[in-house]
Amino acid sequence: MKVFKTNNAGHRSAIKRLTGRDVVSSRATEKVRSIIDAVRRSGDRSVLEYTLLFDKVRLTAREMLCSRAEFGEAAKLVPKDFMATVRRIRKNISDYHKKQLPREWVIDAGMRSRVGEIIRPVETVGIYVPGGAAPLVSTLLMTVVPAKIANAGKIIVATPPDTKGKINPCILTVADFLGVDEIYKIGGAQAIAAMAFGTKTVPKVDKIVGPGNKYVTEAKRQLFGTVDIDCIAGPSEILVLADGSANPGFIAADMLSQAEHGTGDEISLLVTDSADLAENVRRELKRQLAALGRREMMARALREGTFAIVTRDLDEAIEITNDFAPEHLEIVTRKPKSVLKRINNAGAVFIGEYSPVPVGDFIAGPSHVLPTNGAARASSGLSVHDFLKRIGTIEYTKEKLDSVAADIERMALVEGLDAHAETVKIRQRRENIP
Repeated sequence: MKVFKTNNAGHRSAIKRLTGRDVVSSRATEKVRSIIDAVRRSGDRSVLEYTLLFDKVRLTAREMLCSRAEFGEAAKLVPKDFMATVRRIRKNISDYHKKQLPREWVIDAGMRSRVGEIIRPVETVGIYVPGGAAPLVSTLLMTVVPAKIANAGKIIVATPPDTKGKINPCILTVADFLGVDEIYKIGGAQAIAAMAFGTKTVPKVDKIVGPGNKYVTEAKRQLFGTVDIDCIAGPSEILVLADGSANPGFIAADMLSQAEHGTGDEISLLVTDSADLAENVRRELKRQLAALGRREMMARALREGTFAIVTRDLDEAIEITNDFAPEHLEIVTRKPKSVLKRINNAGAVFIGEYSPVPVGDFIAGPSHVLPTNGAARASSGLSVHDFLKRIGTIEYTKEKLDSVAADIERMALVEGLDAHAETVKIRQRRENIP
């Protein structure tokens, strides 16, 4: 873990580079662009070629879609106690997201006229569930449950297959339990492109949600506009904002949990006003890592993305935190709720030493699909709102239109839009044009 001190002028530029991290490298940008172009041109053929290249499995177009027989086989392999856990988690997520449901409304605009807002669900949703390093069953729950509460239409899932062309049985069984319509054995940028454009096998969707590695994230970014997306969600990151009262063992464990995602691009950041805490966390990282089974996979993230910033005081620590706008923010200070009042930018906030990020990853209720790479400055985590459209409604009477005609015409003429003004004038002249 690299340690920077803000009172050292030589380190200020390094901290600035760290907190101003780019979304992806130019190399990844070009690579994703070429994948998107290939899928746009060749559809299934390119998707299957990339599946062979990246996932090391040869599939036919027909085999991309999981069959009912595969769902049936998977259900036999999933322990009943695991499904009991899934039911409890679904309830927590459902209880949380039901509180977010908006209401339609209408107000009187005068002269028997009305304006309001109606709510309609997104009709087709594509959900990306990462697979490579670990089968993220929790991502299914965190995405499908709010989509169902919003009454979204068709829900399809894309997730990469293993080298035998199979999907993890827990993924299949939970997807079936939640009411997913279809699961496709495709991953990476090619899966995002397939859902964005549609292929002969994979349906085109209206919106794509879900986290992913830097290639998945970059594909979502490039395809925004062709398809709607939730947010820039991945690779994972954590910032622990702590003072000298924090337990270094807890913090080290939480930082290691982010590196465990396995892409190598994860960021774990400690921001503290205590140099002693930073040093103790560094020692704990080394001690705990030795006992972990996935330490080799975590090595790059720990080497290149694990930092501590020692600040002059807690005020500066809060300022750096807001500037970084982390995906996951843990506040571990003597008065965490007081610090919380000053936090403006974060995907999700975990308050106190007994609220580690895995509580949010797996069971608490708020979705773990959260903005990364500083996107939390202006965007939010996945919610019911991502699966709903708000549509304004306007109902004017003749009398109401007459009362505002001069204002409409005046504004239209200032903007040089004669035809806009004419739509009002023709109604005032009461012309009946056959």
